[in-house]
Amino acid sequence: MATITGLYRYAVKSFAGEALESARLDPDGLAGDRRYAFIDSAPNRAGKFLTARQLNTMLTYGAEEADGQVLVTTPAGRGLDVVSVALREELESVVGRPLTLREAPGSNFDDSPLLLLNLASVRRLGEVIGRDLDPRRFRANVLLEGMEPDAEYQWIGRRLRAGSAILEAALLCERCVMITYDPDTVLSDPAILHGLTRTKETLMGVYCRVAEPGSVVLGDTVEPM
Repeated sequence: MATITGLYRYAVKSFAGEALESARLDPDGLAGDRRYAFIDSAPNRAGKFLTARQLNTMLTYGAEEADGQVLVTTPAGRGLDVVSVALREELESVVGRPLTLREAPGSNFDDSPLLLLNLASVRRLGEVIGRDLDPRRFRANVLLEGMEPDAEYQWIGRRLRAGSAILEAALLCERCVMITYDPDTVLSDPAILHGLTRTKETLMGVYCRVAEPGSVVLGDTVEPM
């Protein structure tokens, strides 16, 4: 059994996460998560997501939902509505090509709609590479304490009770270069991905689907059924 110690919503794909005290879990995942995404227009990427893999400064844009709107805070401290032309033009000026903003709840995910992270596994990876790791690097929705490192590997294919919701643990999350970027400075630390590749075949975190909707709050437990 694990305890939920962190909840994060990423209202805009590749923007910084919003820390929550409670959240609704629906078939599309954590309510409001990855509601928006910017779509690339580069000839070799037309129609694909623009993410921090292509523009790591996206990680330094904050996004918070308020009264149904998503408000963005730019790295310079400017507050903008996510649908504003000013925000799109700012990102276009950095990336050097036109972008399109897409609102598509439940469709802007890389895989399954919910990601759980065992913080003990993060600390173990930190021991391997010899430094403390900020869990925000792994962009999970639900952070868990109280488990042994790698205990989440045993969850795959099982149902989990999380607060009043029922989840299906689908597969382990294969990580990429994004975990090497510091979430505040975007400085890259390749040793993190090298260490994960060497010890865990790049896998960190559990992708889940929501089998039965419900709510979670900090302090709720997550356990196999």
